Amino acid sequence: MPSARPATPALRRIDHAAVSLLAALLPAGFRERQRAEWTGDLLTMADTEPQARRRYLIGAARTLPSLRRLVRRGGAGDAPVALPTGVRDTVARVMLLGLLWPILSWLLWIPARYYGFDIPGRQARGGQQTVIDPKTVWPLDGTPGWLDAIWLVPHLGAIAATYGPFLLTIVALVGGAATALGHRRRPVHPGAIAFIGLFAALLSAVLFAMSIVWDLPTSDPVLVALGAAAVALGATTRTLRRRARAALIVLGLAMIPMLVSFHTAAGHQMYVWFAD
Repeated sequence: MPSARPATPALRRIDHAAVSLLAALLPAGFRERQRAEWTGDLLTMADTEPQARRRYLIGAARTLPSLRRLVRRGGAGDAPVALPTGVRDTVARVMLLGLLWPILSWLLWIPARYYGFDIPGRQARGGQQTVIDPKTVWPLDGTPGWLDAIWLVPHLGAIAATYGPFLLTIVALVGGAATALGHRRRPVHPGAIAFIGLFAALLSAVLFAMSIVWDLPTSDPVLVALGAAAVALGATTRTLRRRARAALIVLGLAMIPMLVSFHTAAGHQMYVWFAD
């Protein structure tokens, strides 16, 4: 059996026991650092009255919940402590990293270019026969040709965002791969990533078959499900940083204008322009 930790020299046994108890309630990666801080403070108070040290330990106990939250968010120092993670944390990060590319691509490549360059106004002024090729709108027109490979990234992301099965697959593949690659910095739940990939592949195949056989709209249920899941995970996953949780909620809410655009005349004209 490992030998018991000896009491710190010059630290009273009762104080050492209290510090050990408090430290045991902290995450393992942060425990020794905080123990050393508490011990150092108590050593400087060695000649004070016992009531002063007791008040200090009571105050330290009150900080335990905030210290645990700080460590889980990686804000306890320059090197965030990697804590064991669960399925919810992994799924939330897959959703965040998977939705970021297609949603931002959709926003930049379709509505931002369509309304930013006044495509509806130019078509109205030019008459029904006026055709404005998307390839003649910045950045496809006005930047060097060798940048076409870069513009392909938002173009493909925008296409994926407009079709449910593609979006579901992109979220699973891109989000799962990015989360898995970052496992050294942030722990992941491998079972959750494997399940997300398999589930997304099967559901995408089913939705694709349904859209062909029955000619059913498949984007609406996918957008509703992904948006609701993103908002719920962003609001409840306490192990994520605050900015990551806010970004996940914003990405989930971004599904609303996408859904609206699919069912309006203006949105239909916008997608016809993009497809041309």
